[in-house]
Amino acid sequence: MAIQLAYFDPLTKLANSRLLMDCLQQALVSSARSKKQGALLFIAVDGVEQRNDSPGHDMGGMLQQQVALRLSNCVRGCDTVAHLEGEEFVVLLEDLSENLQQATAQAEIIGNKILDEISRPYQLVSHQHSSSANIGVTMFQGGKHKTDELMGQADIAMYQARQSKEKHSGHNNIMFFRSGMQKK
Repeated sequence: MAIQLAYFDPLTKLANSRLLMDCLQQALVSSARSKKQGALLFIAVDGVEQRNDSPGHDMGGMLQQQVALRLSNCVRGCDTVAHLEGEEFVVLLEDLSENLQQATAQAEIIGNKILDEISRPYQLVSHQHSSSANIGVTMFQGGKHKTDELMGQADIAMYQARQSKEKHSGHNNIMFFRSGMQKK
């Protein structure tokens, strides 16, 4: 039970930030050996906070649990899905192509699959709820980066995706990290 509390989110049963950082460190070591790319997807789900403010049942918690299940169904067994807090989830994709362009395309396919799943209606007790999300992605290969740096890059890309959403179509967005984003 203590291990469960130390490494897993009690609400969603997903990895917590502590386990995610351990998995990310191991993924960097594995990537350095295999030369395969990896991706870190930082996901912000819209509407969780509004559901948390709903009277009655714990609508926000139910939404987080359903999002967790959907995210887990979008990835392979070797990938890690984590719940950081509230609306924030992270997916760690390992063993993508050695080629950056191909690996980026693989991460984008999974990101779009995630957006499609999150966009499907949720049944929360007697209420139907619609949601959307924004995803920031950073790619990695080998031990060139530190875990905190990669988390920061994915977070920055997610923020840019959210900004793009507010300025443009209002639909779900995926944004890949580029070095110029940190300067902004």
